[in-house]
Amino acid sequence: MKTRLKVTRKEKRRHLEQFHLAVELIKVIKHFFPDLVPLLKQTKDPRNQSYITYPNVILLMTRILLLFLT
Repeated sequence: MKTRLKVTRKEKRRHLEQFHLAVELIKVIKHFFPDLVPLLKQTKDPRNQSYITYPNVILLMTRILLLFLT
């Protein structure tokens, strides 16, 4: 039988605030840097193609957003 971890209301609010912050950051990035995503898509991916789970642009945008969220 699996036990489920209880998440408090405070934790839920904190996660929701972080989600809204990420959404707002994406809006700002799209407004001020509209060519950023197409530029990231043009980067070469040196990884072995058979092992790739996430596209390069997703990994790069995640790293950029993490810089602002930490």
